[in-house]
Amino acid sequence: ISSICQHLKHGDTKLHGIVQGLLEEMLCPFQSMLKEFILHGSIADPHHEFFVALANNNFTLREDKVPTMLTMDLAKKAFIAGKTRSFITHS
Repeated sequence: ISSICQHLKHGDTKLHGIVQGLLEEMLCPFQSMLKEFILHGSIADPHHEFFVALANNNFTLREDKVPTMLTMDLAKKAFIAGKTRSFITHS
């Protein structure tokens, strides 16, 4: 996602349209994962692309996987929200 976002800065309007379309398609799975994590505290990430990982029943924020369209502050807030939701659901 971050790599594609970089191409949105290109001045070519045709390229911008193509990249915008690709980005919209690529964001669907990301949005689904983010929504699932924040609302239900669970992760379904078979390809290990999401910026939150679950290992040994512990969530980890993978800063290298945070897309450039999110600030680190926003990613941390989403991480805390999902982690809290998981704790509430499984307690």
